[in-house]
Amino acid sequence: MIFRLLETALSMAVVYFLLCTFVSGVNEWIASRRGTRGTFLKRGIRHLLPDQPIFRRVMQHPLVGALYRDDVAKGRPPSYLDPGSFARALADVVVARGRLAGVADARTGDAASLKASLEAISLDHPVVAQALRPIVDVAGADYDAMIKGIEAWYSSSMDRVSGWYQAYARKRLFVLGVLVAALGNVDSVQLVRSFWNSPGLRSAAEEISDRIQAEGDLVPAPAASDPETSAVARDLLRLQSEGLPIGFDCLVAQSGEAAIVRRCGSAAWSLLREEGLLKLLGWLLTGLAVSLGAPFWFQVLSRAAPMRASGPKP
Repeated sequence: MIFRLLETALSMAVVYFLLCTFVSGVNEWIASRRGTRGTFLKRGIRHLLPDQPIFRRVMQHPLVGALYRDDVAKGRPPSYLDPGSFARALADVVVARGRLAGVADARTGDAASLKASLEAISLDHPVVAQALRPIVDVAGADYDAMIKGIEAWYSSSMDRVSGWYQAYARKRLFVLGVLVAALGNVDSVQLVRSFWNSPGLRSAAEEISDRIQAEGDLVPAPAASDPETSAVARDLLRLQSEGLPIGFDCLVAQSGEAAIVRRCGSAAWSLLREEGLLKLLGWLLTGLAVSLGAPFWFQVLSRAAPMRASGPKP
């Protein structure tokens, strides 16, 4: 009984990992098209530099603005900004603002000029001046040390931005997971019953788990490539051929994507009306499992392998 329970849990983890791989790829593709990572990056820099003139000039600096996909500092912002580029762009902007504030001999790349410029702009741009003053004071007369300090300040802030994005991605994964579960009829409640009652299904899932761990498929690529999508589809189709109750006939229809979504949506709605809240619960549980992400389920598979090896195979 214990080993049967373990094998069922392992089989569910395999299905969840496959779904996470697919849904995460879809989510990253959407994020790439919409420039979501760049939007979060820009928001993080705005938190660092709440002073609008400083922020705008940093984003327009050649080290930053040239990274935009469209014209300089226009359109979707870059997904990643190197800490060194940010630090040098900000130092250049501060020195330029210092010249406007009266530091006539301020020079780019000079520690004394950067210090003097910070003092000169402290009244007009107090937040930026207060944030950078401790960094330049610790660095003394070493300009490179000042840049390294600004880089560290920026990197620590980007860690927080990464946390914002991950929280956002988890919500998106849940929504997409529920949508995929409904359109593909991936009902967790029904899957548990099927794995529990079918040694053949559990054996097929075990073989897929061994392949996943052997190949090291820890996380999907930023956008699901054709080989990855094919591998996920192949594994799910194999489980389906063994009797796993997933999918609708509309998924294999020879028609456009929009038509497939409409037909599968209609089939899901009909099934929901027939089976009610239990079916909805199964789809919601699938979405919740997908929101945990592929790395989580990979770890589950890895930790379950030694336990599985100590018991009899189905």
